Amino acid sequence: MSVTAGLAVNFASRLLLLGVKLWAFSQTGFLVLLGEALNSLVDLLVTGSLLAGERLGRKGGDAEHPFGHRRARHVISLIVAVTFITVTSLQLVREAVPRLFDPVPLGDPGLAFGVLAFSFAVNFVPIAVLARARRRRDILLRTALYDTLNDQAAILAAGVGVWFVWRGVAWADPAAAIAVAAII
Repeated sequence: MSVTAGLAVNFASRLLLLGVKLWAFSQTGFLVLLGEALNSLVDLLVTGSLLAGERLGRKGGDAEHPFGHRRARHVISLIVAVTFITVTSLQLVREAVPRLFDPVPLGDPGLAFGVLAFSFAVNFVPIAVLARARRRRDILLRTALYDTLNDQAAILAAGVGVWFVWRGVAWADPAAAIAVAAII
């Protein structure tokens, strides 16, 4: 499988999960679902940038870059990851901290938990594709694979928070959102 195809599968799964998570957040008010949606948005931007980096990396040499543009892929991967991840994490923490001290009423935890379980299952598609394609040792595929594995950890943290809310621990949602921000 080509690098572009692997990244395209990752992009499509992120787009699907963004829509589902935003819908679930609008229905339940769970901050962890907003955090997960923001994480999916960041993943879309990262994957889109990686696709652009792949395209730029295939560009041959010119007067200013006699050896080509392959190293641009590494630079794009680093810049995108640091910028988007930092902004998303900080915004999520800003939303979560006040809710630790003043929890808000939340909707159906069963729906929130179901969406997280769906997200966890959907992530196995790009993981399988990227792990198989990773054998080529491509930096873009490794970046996408590690990001998707990281997403699985964030989904697990979010699921734990929703489970505790389901059991009556209201502050578990913002606490889990902070954990998701740290994982992001």
